[in-house]
Amino acid sequence: MREGVVTNQASKEYLVAPASKLSRVPTSMTVEEAGVFGLNMQTAYSIVRRAAPKPGDHVLVMSATSNTSLAALHALRNSGARVYAATTTTDRDKELEALGARVIHTPRTQIKPTVDRVARAEPTFRARSVFAQWG
Repeated sequence: MREGVVTNQASKEYLVAPASKLSRVPTSMTVEEAGVFGLNMQTAYSIVRRAAPKPGDHVLVMSATSNTSLAALHALRNSGARVYAATTTTDRDKELEALGARVIHTPRTQIKPTVDRVARAEPTFRARSVFAQWG
């Protein structure tokens, strides 16, 4: 079996996986919660790892209060990058700031102008698409 994310044949009733890929489920978490918890973290950490932000880079995380975006903010905490969290939610600023992000409130119709505003405010801002390599 190849090392990596254990997803091949994951819909089987039983699956043999390397012990290094297993985690204990906290008693405070249901089996259903545990089943999806790893997906957000794997997605976020994979994106951050592929983007490879360096100290001084500027990173904009959209939909910042979604579970995957919160995991991405967590993954970016010690990267040295300047992180911006764009969200339509106005009651979770402290949580986002605690994760090291500067909060930008965006009405749903203002996503592109928000990206442009960040780019103008930070001359060194360069948008890189993690997904471009996948076509």
